[in-house]
Amino acid sequence: MIPIRILNGSTLYINAELVETLTAVPDTVITLTTGRKILTRTSPEEILAAVLDYRRRIHQAPIVEPRAAAADAGAAPSPARRAS
Repeated sequence: MIPIRILNGSTLYINAELVETLTAVPDTVITLTTGRKILTRTSPEEILAAVLDYRRRIHQAPIVEPRAAAADAGAAPSPARRAS
């Protein structure tokens, strides 16, 4: 979810995966893949940056804590399964 400022000044959170197009006329119109249109004060550049940041965070490799990694390294290997 990414935050946007709608015309009355309040914040609305939208699903970044649903953003299809952004149009500046002079306010920004966000068109979602559902067909819904949202008029916002947030600039297209800010929305694009938020969508890209969201996608980077979602698609990055998981962060492993050092303690958890050390505990896993000392764990006994699991027994191999036999193919049936």
